[in-house]
Amino acid sequence: MPRGHVELLARLSALQRAPAAVARRWADETLRRAESRVRVRSGAQVVAGGGARYLEKGAQAHTIRAKGKTLRFTAGSRTVFSRKVDQPRVSSQPFLSVAARETLPQLGQEITRLWDGAA
Repeated sequence: MPRGHVELLARLSALQRAPAAVARRWADETLRRAESRVRVRSGAQVVAGGGARYLEKGAQAHTIRAKGKTLRFTAGSRTVFSRKVDQPRVSSQPFLSVAARETLPQLGQEITRLWDGAA
């Protein structure tokens, strides 16, 4: 058997198990950094579910129409019902991609740590 064979197998095994754990830590750190980058109007709260892409990439002005009878949303302290809403243009605010790029070096460091710790 070649010299270093056992160590190499241990390192490759560690890398094989790593993707989910490393990706989870990278995602958590990216979200933590991204949260501080979102520009919010005074008093507003950003919950970035499926709408995060519109903040990240921006969107042209468009009309949102109710799929059922009406749309329901809150404006200030009022509850508003409407059949359609004219959504103005949203300029891009790249916060996720910037945070992900900032966090990439940690991903490399994590993989190196796993590689070095396995042998």
